[in-house]
Amino acid sequence: MANVLITGGSRGIGAEAVRLFSARGDRVYFLYEKEHAAAAAVAETTGATPICCDVADCAAVKAALSGIDADVLICNAGIVHYGLMSMMEEAAWDRIFDVNVKGVINCVNAAMPAFLRKQRGAVITVSSM
Repeated sequence: MANVLITGGSRGIGAEAVRLFSARGDRVYFLYEKEHAAAAAVAETTGATPICCDVADCAAVKAALSGIDADVLICNAGIVHYGLMSMMEEAAWDRIFDVNVKGVINCVNAAMPAFLRKQRGAVITVSSM
């Protein structure tokens, strides 16, 4: 049984990953940001532990992962902008970068102490679209 942490676990690919690892018998934790009802439904059907956290916030990620001795980290959280890049506001670009890139770095850095202590660990990054 592994301790698995999945970001963006309240819906889509992340929720399916939560279901898969939970069904295998792993202890699963998942991060989500806004989808409280969806996160509660995933947690109820899988037994996984939901944690509300913005992966773009380094301090929040460190706090969220502080009590989790992860064996596997699945970086799945991501956002997208629909429309022409030339029409995108700078704030929207910054938010996309903060979640999709900085969020991975924040989560890997927060999980690394457990990986180093155990001298093992796995990081899986997911992308879609």
